[in-house]
Amino acid sequence: MKNLNIKKFSVFGIAGAVSLWLHGISSCLWIKDGPILNSNRKYSSYMDKGKEKLYEVSCSGKPESSLTSGLTPYYVTGFSDAEASFTISRIKGGNGKAWPRLVFKIGVHIRDKDLLERISLFFGVGKVYADRPTSCQYIVQTISGLEAIVKHFETYPLITQKRADFELFRQAFYLVLAKEHLTKEGFQRYLNLRATINNGNHFQDLLVEYPDTVKLPKPCIEHEGIIDPYWIAGFVDGDGCFRIKTRKCATYKLGVSVNIGFILTQDIRDGVFMRSMEKYFNCGGYSIATDGLSCEYHVYRLPDIIKTIIPHGEIF
Repeated sequence: MKNLNIKKFSVFGIAGAVSLWLHGISSCLWIKDGPILNSNRKYSSYMDKGKEKLYEVSCSGKPESSLTSGLTPYYVTGFSDAEASFTISRIKGGNGKAWPRLVFKIGVHIRDKDLLERISLFFGVGKVYADRPTSCQYIVQTISGLEAIVKHFETYPLITQKRADFELFRQAFYLVLAKEHLTKEGFQRYLNLRATINNGNHFQDLLVEYPDTVKLPKPCIEHEGIIDPYWIAGFVDGDGCFRIKTRKCATYKLGVSVNIGFILTQDIRDGVFMRSMEKYFNCGGYSIATDGLSCEYHVYRLPDIIKTIIPHGEIF
């Protein structure tokens, strides 16, 4: 799904309309009378089902005013909870010997490159690369740079299940920092951490070359609540989505009704965390996907979006 910045949300209560500024261009949704969304505009997702049309716009990217005023630590943590990855890997030299390679990475659409530049400035380490025409990445892979990353998340911890991967990554980092990987036993511990992180995707491959490799118990992360509104702001910028659905309706002046929804989707492992969003915003609902693999926090009532969701985004 492509990402579009939402530059600003503004509510025209007198007309019963919500206006979305996408890249500085206004598109008005009039709930009763007036203009309707333009189906020719480039949204992150557009689906035409005949009578129904569905528009989705991701919330990725902070407005320019926020970019120039700096990022708070919890905003960076929230955005990382949504978009960052921790990788424990290895590389082989010309002599065939394997060496540890640790990588912290955040990937976004190229339109949000400015945000990655701000995150790079925030940490003071790493570089931003435009790896493809439509995407870019912030990458940190030096030991000195990763020390800044690890210290940040020790002080401002992740709160989704991604924290479990960070804890494994953190163990690998301190193992390498202490040069324990230079011993046979230490390098095997490093490989065991690699075999465990990110759902153990590399376990079988490692067994072929390193038969002593075992999966370690993955850290158990218990959700302790949302402790900072800037964390929410960062997380929503990474994973949030505004869905706009139009439907032909003869009782409306233009023959079209509009429904708006604010949606966050996560792996089912974060179900407890997603339920806490209801308590935090004091509105919305929680549901589980039919396949049981993911869950969703959603707000569909327009008054809740106007009075709660939009003001939160404007303040933080």
